[in-house]
Amino acid sequence: MINDFSNACLNVLLFVPFGFFLPVLWKEFRNAKKVFIAGFAMTSFIEIAQIFTGRATDIDDIITNIAGTLVGYLIAYWFTGIFTRNHKVIFDYLFKSSYMPV
Repeated sequence: MINDFSNACLNVLLFVPFGFFLPVLWKEFRNAKKVFIAGFAMTSFIEIAQIFTGRATDIDDIITNIAGTLVGYLIAYWFTGIFTRNHKVIFDYLFKSSYMPV
């Protein structure tokens, strides 16, 4: 069995893609509050399902899964902010500055 710290880190890493792809794929989730609610709902569903499969549930799993969801959201927010900001600068540099009317 793995120790508690490794388990917490793995739970965070498990939910980073969930938090990353929600705002990237759906505009409705480009709000931290909605991503938090979606992460809470998903991890609650998983924890409730574990009760019926005979596995143990733990509040630490809920906390670390939500933390992973929010980390993924922050990464998506950071990447999309950089892409949109740099895209305009690069576009202006490549096309507007080199355009010469004939």
